Amino acid sequence: LVEHPKAVAATLGRLQDVFEANLAYEVLEARGALKKKSVEELMAMPVGEETDEEKEAKEKITKSYIRASVAIIMRECGRAKVMSTEDGMLDTTLLFIVQHGLVDPDDQVHQGMLDAGAAIVDGYGADNAGQLLELLEAAMEEPAAKGVSVELHDRRREGTVVLLGTVAKHLAKGDSKVASIVSTLVESLSIPSESVQRSVANCLAPLVATMKDTAGTFLTQLVERCLNG
Repeated sequence: LVEHPKAVAATLGRLQDVFEANLAYEVLEARGALKKKSVEELMAMPVGEETDEEKEAKEKITKSYIRASVAIIMRECGRAKVMSTEDGMLDTTLLFIVQHGLVDPDDQVHQGMLDAGAAIVDGYGADNAGQLLELLEAAMEEPAAKGVSVELHDRRREGTVVLLGTVAKHLAKGDSKVASIVSTLVESLSIPSESVQRSVANCLAPLVATMKDTAGTFLTQLVERCLNG
């Protein structure tokens, strides 16, 4: 794609289509898009034929591998900085990751999409921090989409917080947004997820170092949170 920039938009669009075509069964069922056999159809099945449950188990693994592969490709696109910032491609890709990737119930896929989002933000943050920050802040305020459970929506918000922290590393020193993002990151340390806590901690370290006037306050909050939970 680095050598064929004209193919980037079509490729990223195709990747999104592939991801949507291989959604997790939990998501499809919540959307009402999963049709199961009736009792009569089950009774009519020949003895020894593979059951729906057996087929579903195999397909679930295959589909999760496909979605995880899409996440890896998007991550590498972010690292290679192949996306244009002038035609909405950057925003569209990051928003897809937030709205679809971060609500994936499969832990491997979810983490892969979070890594892809972080790679994109790191790759483009230096020149587009304000644009990315605006997109992510708006995404944080969006209600849960149809068919997305409260639990999955919370996972999306947790991942978006990590991406906000990644953007903040690219903001200018003294930017008023940094303090509010750090406060959000500190609060998110209460999320019972080791991967989220580790990512948040990695974001916090360089940010607090830039906040000479208020660093003491945040360090006190961190100590209290570590001691009292």
